[in-house]
Amino acid sequence: METFFKQNAGVDVSKNDFKSCFSIYGPDMLIAVKESRSFKNTEEGFSEFQKWLESKRDRSKDLHVTVEATGVYYEGLACYLTERSYSVHAVLPNQSKNYGKGLGLKSKTDKIDARMLSRTGLNAICVCGNR
Repeated sequence: METFFKQNAGVDVSKNDFKSCFSIYGPDMLIAVKESRSFKNTEEGFSEFQKWLESKRDRSKDLHVTVEATGVYYEGLACYLTERSYSVHAVLPNQSKNYGKGLGLKSKTDKIDARMLSRTGLNAICVCGNR
């Protein structure tokens, strides 16, 4: 497995499904997207997401998941992951929107938001030094 410092999955959740983007923060201080994927916003989808995360992650490093706290749609996934000891970070929608503006993002789709949330989590983890 390649060398990197941090790993994070950004997740944009809607009523029926959620998009996720798994990214790493490398030694060259660049963020690399490893893979993106969609899942159903159901218990079965949460289980598939967990299996996907485990297949992507480096177990020698902490894995963080960053979700946007939109309505109640993210709560089921956040609870599912927290109960399984994942580090879950909820970001307020206005914070993620402003972060995206700072990156120069003009388009807004669930896939783009998941990618931006992945990047948000990696930068926040690096700045704050969480775990």
